[in-house]
Amino acid sequence: MVGIPSCPSAAPAGGHLEPSEVEKALDYMRFGTNFSGRNYTLQNETHPNLRGVITWSINWDASASCASAYEFSNSYILPTLMKMLLN
Repeated sequence: MVGIPSCPSAAPAGGHLEPSEVEKALDYMRFGTNFSGRNYTLQNETHPNLRGVITWSINWDASASCASAYEFSNSYILPTLMKMLLN
């Protein structure tokens, strides 16, 4: 499991990533799918059993000031879950 901030407001010092970037990173960690701009390398092997991401705080995700209410769930969880079910 990987923990990330729900939205930019949840990480004022930085650390928020766009969903497309998180998806690329997860695909790399799970399957070894390379992508441009990657600045890290897996040390041992892929992690095909990695099953998703979590938010640092569900309270931020439920907040309307966090881009939109349930930004994390709508942007990360649902698309990632569907992709994992299909793979």
